[in-house]
Amino acid sequence: PAPTHAEVYSRFLNLTRVTPKLAQSTALVQDQQGFLWIGTQHGLYRFDGLQVKAWQADPADPNALSADWVSSLLVDRQGIIWIGARYGGLNRFNPATEQFSRVALPALQGEQQQVEISVLYQDDSGELWVGTYGGGLLRWEPKEARLENVLLPLPVNTLDSLFINTLFRDSSGYLWIGTGNAPLRNRQIPQGGAIRWHPQQGHKQLFSTRNSELSSAAVTAIKADQQNQIWLTSYGGGLYRFDSASGV
Repeated sequence: PAPTHAEVYSRFLNLTRVTPKLAQSTALVQDQQGFLWIGTQHGLYRFDGLQVKAWQADPADPNALSADWVSSLLVDRQGIIWIGARYGGLNRFNPATEQFSRVALPALQGEQQQVEISVLYQDDSGELWVGTYGGGLLRWEPKEARLENVLLPLPVNTLDSLFINTLFRDSSGYLWIGTGNAPLRNRQIPQGGAIRWHPQQGHKQLFSTRNSELSSAAVTAIKADQQNQIWLTSYGGGLYRFDSASGV
């Protein structure tokens, strides 16, 4: 007899027909209630499975979003939505009250004080890290409810640690930091790569086009698979796997 195949139906909803500004989506997360939060170049949106709700920026209102261009999103363990903006600072959103609060940035490293909040990351221990594109690495101090600069122990001009694209903490406690050029982020300077740094022990490894297999000085994402193998993607250089014995 002829083999039978189960028919599978997949239904996609084109949300941009109803909300055209979603076409410029830049970030996406899902909270504990199942809501999808969508960051765009035109504000923050929430999709509940049926309807889309929008929040636009009002720089004059401290309880509103500080800037429309959302560059990064995070839902923390308490369900608070963290919203990083492009040249507009950092916001927190309480879903219960539907109010925003703005997080003051410290005096940033480097020359740029107007920077993009490029990545928001909470590790397994609950520490919350903020990567900026132009101002280096920040860490949230919950007891004092403030951000603090994190000075990475890097030799001068070895690898650019101020222009961060991605953060990831592995099972050994190392914080991986991907830096360099990326889509919509181009400094025209090939000085990026990856940093593997242990915040408690201080041990560090640097991976660049000069000392590793990286062919592009631009690391855009770092993740681990189920076997705890570390994978890195680069802008223009492909995919890499970290070999703990020999490096990337």
